[in-house]
Amino acid sequence: MRIYLRDHGLKAYIELTCKDLRHRFSKDQIRQILEKSNIRYGLLLDDWEDTLETCMKDPLKNYHLLIARGKEPVAGRDGYVEYLVNPKKPFPPPRTDDPEALAAALTTMVHRGQPLARLHPPTHGEPGRKVTGEAIPAPEGKPAELKIGRHVELSPQDRSVVVASMDGHLRISPSGALMVDRLEVHASIRTDIYSKHSVLIQGDVKSGVTIRAAGDVIVLGAVEDAEIITAGDIYIVNGFMGRGRGILRAGQNVYVKHVDHQRIFAGRDVFIEDEMLQSKCMAGRKLYQVNSSGSIVGGHIMVAETLEAGNLGNRLHIRTEIEIANGSDLARKINQTEKQLAFVKQKLEHAKHCLTRFFEKKVKDCANLQREKAGIMALKAYYETQKKVYHRLQEKLECYKKKLEQQKQNARLEVKGYTHPGVIVRFRGNVYQTPFPRRGLVLTSDYFFS
Repeated sequence: MRIYLRDHGLKAYIELTCKDLRHRFSKDQIRQILEKSNIRYGLLLDDWEDTLETCMKDPLKNYHLLIARGKEPVAGRDGYVEYLVNPKKPFPPPRTDDPEALAAALTTMVHRGQPLARLHPPTHGEPGRKVTGEAIPAPEGKPAELKIGRHVELSPQDRSVVVASMDGHLRISPSGALMVDRLEVHASIRTDIYSKHSVLIQGDVKSGVTIRAAGDVIVLGAVEDAEIITAGDIYIVNGFMGRGRGILRAGQNVYVKHVDHQRIFAGRDVFIEDEMLQSKCMAGRKLYQVNSSGSIVGGHIMVAETLEAGNLGNRLHIRTEIEIANGSDLARKINQTEKQLAFVKQKLEHAKHCLTRFFEKKVKDCANLQREKAGIMALKAYYETQKKVYHRLQEKLECYKKKLEQQKQNARLEVKGYTHPGVIVRFRGNVYQTPFPRRGLVLTSDYFFS
C-alpha cells in the first residue's frame, strides 16, 4: 500500500495492489494508516466498503483511489469603482426637437456636494487547507484606483465617496481623472472661441471658425469648414462637412453623425453614426461605425487597434485606404528614442572617461586638486544628470514598445456588410484586397479571414 499527494497537497491518493486487496482493510484501519501518514483533513471514507467491493471484482489490477481532498483557497474580490453619476455621453444622441432636452442628455451637470462615485474596498480571501491540515493563504483582492481631478474631493463624512466641490460639467480628463469643469454656453457662432473650460454650442459652427478648449466641445448642430481643437471630447450631433478645410482634433474621443471631405484626429476613439466620405481619419485606439448600413468610402483611415464598419468602399470602386495597427507612429517614436539613447550613452561614456583620467591624475599629482575641484564637481553633476536622462529614455522606450505590442495583439477589422474592390487594407504590415465584393470580412491579430 502506497499513499502519495498531488496538486500541492490538496489531494491524497492510495494505491492498492492485489496483495492489499486480500487483507480487505476496514474503514478504521485505513483511517489509522492515513493518520500515520499525517493525512487528517478531507477524508473520503464514507463509501469505502462500496469502493473496496468494486475493486474486488478485478483483484489483479492496481488501483489508485482518491482518499482525501483538501480545500482550495478562495481569492479575495478586487475593489471597484461605482459611478453614482455616469460621465459617459450617449451615442447616438436622442432624437428630439427640444434643444434643452438634448443639451441635458449630452452634458452631465452636477451640483456642489453631489456624490459622484464610490470606491469599494477589496475583500479578504478565504484560506484553504491541505490534506495534512496545513493552512493555505488566500490572495487578497487588489484595491481599485480612482483618479481625482479638479473640483472633485473626498467626502468629509465618508472617505470612500468622492463629491463635486463646485457646480459644473462632469467629465473624465485625458489622464483618466474624474473632474468637474465649467460649461460655457454659446449659440450658433461665427467668431473664434478660446476657452479654458468645456464649451456647449446650441447651434451650428460656420466655416472659418476656430474653437480651442481645455475641456469638451459639444455642438448641438452641424460643423462646416471649422477648426475644433480640444483636450477632451468633441461631440457633434449632426454632420461635419465642407470642402476639406475643416479639422477636428480631440485629445480623447470624437462623436459625429456623418463626415464628408474633412479631417479627424482623435487621441482615443472615433464614433461615426452613418457615413464617412472622402475623409482622413486617425484614431489612437479604434473607429466604430454605429449604423451597420453605413459606409466608409474614399479617403485614408488610420486606426491603431480596431475598426468596426458597416461597409468599406462602394460599387464605383473608389480607392479607400485603411491602415490598422501598422505602428508607423510608434515605430518612428521608438527609432527617435533609440537614437537619443545612443547619443546620451556617448555622453555618459565621455564623462566617465574624463572622471577616470582625473582620478589617475589625482594619484600622480595632488598639488592641483584645489584648482580642479570646481571642475570635477561640475563633471560629476553633469554625469548624474545624463544618467537620469538615460534612465528616463529607457522607461520611455519600454513604454513605446509595450504599446506597440499591445496594438498588434488587439488589432481587429470587422466589416458587417460588404468590402468592395478599390479598398486597400494594410493590416499589421500585410496588404489585403478583394477583386470582388465580399460580405462579412474579419481580420484579427492571427490574420484570420472569414
